[in-house]
Amino acid sequence: MLSMEQYKIIDEQLAKENASEFIKMLLVKYGNTVETIGELLDYIPKLAQKQLEIKQKRINQYSWGMDLMIGDRYTHPGKYKKSDIHNRFVMLLYTCKAHFVSGNTEHSSVSGKAFLDEFVEILKEKKEFDYTNEEDWEWIYTTAGGADWLESVIKQNIDSEFVKPKNTKVTCRSYKDIW
Repeated sequence: MLSMEQYKIIDEQLAKENASEFIKMLLVKYGNTVETIGELLDYIPKLAQKQLEIKQKRINQYSWGMDLMIGDRYTHPGKYKKSDIHNRFVMLLYTCKAHFVSGNTEHSSVSGKAFLDEFVEILKEKKEFDYTNEEDWEWIYTTAGGADWLESVIKQNIDSEFVKPKNTKVTCRSYKDIW
């Protein structure tokens, strides 16, 4: 067990700007034998597990936050300006991509269904994004990502026979490229 003085030294060093250099030097100095290197290597899976737990907690929090936001928008629709269609479209695009991964409302709450329905209605209007327009698809590929997801949403909710415009540039990033 470390003494209070050792904890104090560690806290002081980690608070400095060059904390990562301190850690690297500490590891190099400690790992100067086969046994100590083995101890360090044995600890890596524990660090990885801790990182996974932190990431999982963040993912859960994002999911809960998303559920709350969807519920709030559904129960208090007057808070959001219907005239601000560009911001609504972009917010709905990114939110729906994250929340409705399959592109449909299967296993969703009533508020979740209303949320995706709002996005589908904007798509049907073709004002902010015309899914039959090649230039609009180019924006999805180069900026928004998620072309495969968006095509799936259109096929599942608007037109089951839909085919993206023929000259769409597929050389740009897509949602699958990001993940």
